[in-house]
Amino acid sequence: MYQYFIQQIINKYNKSVVGYELLLRKKTDADWRPVHDFLTVPSNVVAYEIVKVAEQLYSKVPFLSVNLNRTQLMNPQTVEAILKIQTILRPVQIQIELTEDESTTNFSEDDIIKQLKKFIKEGMSISIDDVDCGCNTEDHVRALIPYTNEIKFALQNFGESVYLPEIQKRVIFWRDFAKTHKIRFILEGIENEKIDQFIDLFNIDIRQGYYYEKPHPIQLDANK
Repeated sequence: MYQYFIQQIINKYNKSVVGYELLLRKKTDADWRPVHDFLTVPSNVVAYEIVKVAEQLYSKVPFLSVNLNRTQLMNPQTVEAILKIQTILRPVQIQIELTEDESTTNFSEDDIIKQLKKFIKEGMSISIDDVDCGCNTEDHVRALIPYTNEIKFALQNFGESVYLPEIQKRVIFWRDFAKTHKIRFILEGIENEKIDQFIDLFNIDIRQGYYYEKPHPIQLDANK
């Protein structure tokens, strides 16, 4: 059994929810656990679970972010399912969040861009997750930036080393990179009040993390 959990993406300064990230979980004997091999999940199940969540949120936010790694992005069944979802959910916009996960197949940047253009053509937007990690190196981000609406930097990948000058420099670099390219910058991994207050020094408004809300299943409205 699968289910999408949701987590808010917030604007710290005007105290608003700007979107939700959808995080796929699988039911185990112990608990709900993250899905590590998405290709084992049938595309129709993914589609059904996204629609189920979107029906509850469509009047609250303009977009919902769905994670895809590069292997999923190049899978025709996955792409077809998500394109159909976008048709069903308008005016809610599906945002593809391209993760940093390494792939066993070396896909070219041209192939990646070709797939991203399919989503953009249908009115969807593109986010690059966890910049500075895995596949989402600075060179790869620069290649994809013309097709991108957003980049995300994840503090949780570096523990609490946000207090180290070299990590602060990378946060500032990506914040300014996003501003230069006129795209949204989201800082993830705000785990507690101390980090939240420290990040206020960097003039970053859009944030995400356990401090604001932990991923959780949505309460389904029986009337929908």
